[in-house]
Amino acid sequence: MKFLFGTVLISILALLLLACPKKETESEPTFFHLKNNSPFAFNYAISFKYPDVTLKGVEAKPETAASLINVGETEAVGRPDMFSINSTIQIFIIKSDSFNTKPWDTIVKKNQYFDRIEITKDNLKSMNWLINYP
Repeated sequence: MKFLFGTVLISILALLLLACPKKETESEPTFFHLKNNSPFAFNYAISFKYPDVTLKGVEAKPETAASLINVGETEAVGRPDMFSINSTIQIFIIKSDSFNTKPWDTIVKKNQYFDRIEITKDNLKSMNWLINYP
């Protein structure tokens, strides 16, 4: 009975430890960030389809509030493990006035993004996991 109780207790403790989130380390944080140093608010969209530089590589329309970065703000935009999908990811910058007034399919069809950032994991490490735009 004691052996069974001990085995169950150890199993529960092991599951609890495995369920704990990975501790953020100095070399690889949980998230990387994008800071808006531009004079306008923008929305961003991420694509893993590099070298395709069109918005067609964006999986789905970004959520308006979640993808908005106002002037001077810094937001978490991705995780380092995203680079397991593609070694280069792209962040498309779309001015908020366009994002909020044009249908997403029109923005995609006409590639109406303001700017595009290509980034690799090594680039991010050298920037201390913070992308300053512009």
